Parts: sequence; C-alpha cells; structure tokens
Amino acid sequence: VNLGVAVASRDYVAADTIMAMIMGYDPSDIGYLYYANSEGLGVGDVSKINVVGENIANIMRAFAPHRETEAALQWKQCEWYP
Repeated sequence: VNLGVAVASRDYVAADTIMAMIMGYDPSDIGYLYYANSEGLGVGDVSKINVVGENIANIMRAFAPHRETEAALQWKQCEWYP
C-alpha cells in the first residue's frame, strides 16, 4: 500500500514504532518492538519520539490484520512476559 510517506530514523525501534502506529497497530503487540524497547535497544515510547512533518493522525490507515494474528500474539502468554 502506497501511503505516500517516508519514515526514517537512526533508531529502527522508533521508526518501526511510528510505522506500526500509522498502520493502525499497537506497537507493544509487536514482539520485537516490545523487547527491543524493553532492552533499551531503541525508543518505543511514542511520547519520546520526535516526529517531524505530517501529523500521524492525518495519515493513519488501519491495515487488516494477518489471519494468524491471534496465534502470533501468543508470545504474550509466556511465563517470562511481564
């Protein structure tokens, strides 16, 4: 889907967090973003990410979740998930 936007950052966690939001997803539901943020590998807290340009709310578009989304979220049921 061509949204007509570009997301760039020296911090891949921040860039992917913003892109997940643009696509209508909760970044904390995406395992690698959750753990990368938790381990301090990047910034996953939206309130700490400086977005320059278009307001995210103006370009958000809800993407249909993958048919296996429910199964993919099972990582949150693991005993080591806080």
